[in-house]
Amino acid sequence: METPSPNSQLVREIEDLLVSSVWTHQIQEKQVIVTQTLDSSLKILQIVISAMTGCTALVDLISSSANGKVIIAVLATLLVIVSSYIKSNSLSHKADLHRFFSARLWKIRQDITSILVDFAEARAKVAELQKARGIFVSELHDVSQKAPKASWIAVRLAAKALKIDGVSRVSDEERKLLLPSSLGKV
Repeated sequence: METPSPNSQLVREIEDLLVSSVWTHQIQEKQVIVTQTLDSSLKILQIVISAMTGCTALVDLISSSANGKVIIAVLATLLVIVSSYIKSNSLSHKADLHRFFSARLWKIRQDITSILVDFAEARAKVAELQKARGIFVSELHDVSQKAPKASWIAVRLAAKALKIDGVSRVSDEERKLLLPSSLGKV
């Protein structure tokens, strides 16, 4: 069995950073969609409950039934709950944060791909690759520390979009799918 060269080890480490950035970028992208969908759905629900409360109040004024007052109380309570959730969770702000970190990850991903291509085409030296690896590790760590956490739904959607099983370890076959075709060797 052939011993891998230090250069191939270095390239493999940087390719792993690329795979990690692709995976994390996709999760952040999917979380934007999940958060925006939840925000829109809750706002529509808020409108529907408001309309139902108003209609029930009108019917109650006309008919003066005891059931109307109970229905109004229940709908008003639901409206307060939904409105409080919307206000306290600021979902549009959360979506913006996920979008911001997704854009950062996309930039990191492009930079990693660029240095790997430059190295493969002998336009970058090993020292540049080593320096770049340190920068990428630092940038990805910064994103992982500051980015808002994603839901399991976003993780599953990302796994489906990338055609991987979504476990913490990416297989060699899945790795080939995530790397650009010019770098897809294992």
